[in-house]
Amino acid sequence: MLGGRSIRRAAGPVALVTCVVLLAGCTSSAPGAMALTAPKTGSGIGQPSPFLGANLSSVACGATLRCVASAVSFDPNPTSATLTTSTNGGLVWRHATGDLPSGAEFLSTGCAASVCMVAGRSLYGALAYASAKPAAPWKPTAVIEKGSVTQAVTCAGLRWCMVIAADSSHVFAVSSLSAGAAWTAEGSLPAGTATIQDISCSSTLHCLATGTTSTGAPEVAMTPDGGETWTTSTLPSTPGIVGVLGAACRSGTTCIAIVTTSLSGASTILESSDDGATFGALLDPSTAPVSQPLAVSCVATTCVIVGRSTSGSGAALELATPGTTRSLSLAYVPTALLSVSCPTTTRCVAASTASLVVLSPSVPKARQQQSR
Repeated sequence: MLGGRSIRRAAGPVALVTCVVLLAGCTSSAPGAMALTAPKTGSGIGQPSPFLGANLSSVACGATLRCVASAVSFDPNPTSATLTTSTNGGLVWRHATGDLPSGAEFLSTGCAASVCMVAGRSLYGALAYASAKPAAPWKPTAVIEKGSVTQAVTCAGLRWCMVIAADSSHVFAVSSLSAGAAWTAEGSLPAGTATIQDISCSSTLHCLATGTTSTGAPEVAMTPDGGETWTTSTLPSTPGIVGVLGAACRSGTTCIAIVTTSLSGASTILESSDDGATFGALLDPSTAPVSQPLAVSCVATTCVIVGRSTSGSGAALELATPGTTRSLSLAYVPTALLSVSCPTTTRCVAASTASLVVLSPSVPKARQQQSR
């Protein structure tokens, strides 16, 4: 990655100078942190992962531009937590601090305006951790249910977070308005749900969860009431769908789902016009810069889709109302983007296994009414 890993090994001021030379848009910062300036509208720029020995896997941001990114360590017995945070929308990243177990594997991230939360597992079982203030140390949440396994987390609004967990009998949702100090039991996911790998909420009420059933079939589950009730979304029979990578909804009733259509990893985009109850309209990615869509995030009237280009590098695409498609011009994104989070209409943050990328989507212009 353009010397990205050698940059991280360089000491103090040398690392910062190298950053300025190799990453256009970098600015000097305190030792140990590299900073970017926000890219111009319609573009994005990447910076190396802060972890040498781990693959980034998930990123989430809140409306106040607080972000958290998690990584999976190469070492089966890591000596430090693979969690990094930003307080300015991904321009500067710093290692998370607090009561974080070194051997934890953080599988899912979520941020609201005033809280961020992660869920995963450790040698001691399932876990969830939260940071209630910008740059505040991370602390374990209250136990969700003894013996349960946390699967996914999402946050929305000011302080609301939802965790999907599973025990021996069912998969269920719990929510919190207190950074996990107390949990409220919500409802069970549809019968037959086995694993939820991702969950996205366009508000504290409407959420889409994606995963698999007990038979291995792909599943999208929708709740209109903050997790109290869940229904299974209807997916089209053509093309043959073998997995669901993620889904998100923008304002109005439009939702987007990224699905895989072959065991080789080919993926495509589905659209729903009824809040995610039914997916049918197929958007062909073959004409877009994202030849292999892998993740989606929506805010207001815009959805940003990230993934892999035909050359194997990272790629990003905007889907703006009413059906406008725009390509985002990316710099220093040599590998596929696996996760994306859009906290505002003008800022998204994406992650590949070895880089964190700041994106500046376009804001759709309001339609001008013509005088009669």
